[in-house]
Amino acid sequence: MARPYVWEVDENKKIVDKSIFQQIEDFAATGLTKKQIAFNMGINENTFNAYQERDGRVREAYDTGKAKGIQAVTNTLYSKAKEGDNTAMIFFLKNRDPENWEDVQKRHHAGHDGGPVKITSITREIVDSVDDEPSD
Repeated sequence: MARPYVWEVDENKKIVDKSIFQQIEDFAATGLTKKQIAFNMGINENTFNAYQERDGRVREAYDTGKAKGIQAVTNTLYSKAKEGDNTAMIFFLKNRDPENWEDVQKRHHAGHDGGPVKITSITREIVDSVDDEPSD
């Protein structure tokens, strides 16, 4: 027996209540995961994913909300950086231009003419264990 739909759907298995999409978008904009959104909407994550597969508007609402949330935070960060907030400026530069603003310097090891490092031999040396017992 097929499981009943939690949300009302039409003959094409598309969600009827359009306010559901706005709820999904709003939750995603605040940074909630799909699992958290499903919980807040009273359904299981698997059910949420099934609706997403059946009705592309669910995925679209999630993606739109996620993008809006990122945009809002990015705009705020950018504004703070322009106002002279040192932490915001550092964070912005490290994330937008990591090649020039990364704290850690990366080292690249290469062989002849930038090729791979070639190992020509491996030596195995057995070292006697040291006796930790005190001598008399």
